[in-house]
Amino acid sequence: KLLNPVNYYSKYTILSITSTSSGYESTREYANGEKYANVEFFKEIRTLADWKSINDHNNQNYALMNDLTFYNNTSFYIANYSGTLEGNGFTIRDAKITTSGKRGIFDKFNGIMRNLTFENIEKTTDTPYSGVIGESTAYAVFNNVHVKDITITIPETSKQSTLYVGYIMYDSSISSL
Repeated sequence: KLLNPVNYYSKYTILSITSTSSGYESTREYANGEKYANVEFFKEIRTLADWKSINDHNNQNYALMNDLTFYNNTSFYIANYSGTLEGNGFTIRDAKITTSGKRGIFDKFNGIMRNLTFENIEKTTDTPYSGVIGESTAYAVFNNVHVKDITITIPETSKQSTLYVGYIMYDSSISSL
């Protein structure tokens, strides 16, 4: 029986299993790392405060429970995320990103993102490298992720002969889209 998890991951180490049959209880012990349970738990994201808390535990799983609007808020960035983000078909919208560098809503994304839409995102940056996600590495996976009405502005003084712009992410290394 698993109730009220404290941590929200997709894989857990099993240290023991206890079973009862005909009044007899039996426990089997396992060495750390010997047995795993592949079960996904998600911490629910309902508010901007919930969203910001991702930075406190950026390797755990989170699930959007409604649309999120970032309008008039500038502190919604997630630094380096490596868990699973389940969008549940909801939308993150109305973000205005002003940055020097690759920063997006996520600076680096190294996890799994699925069933999510980014809408009405405006980004102004002084670098020719840009996207809603700054960078994805280490086998990141994106499944059913959409962008709609994205504007990326690079001032004339920052433009180079080549621009590296991706609507979802600027830089991807071995990611699955």
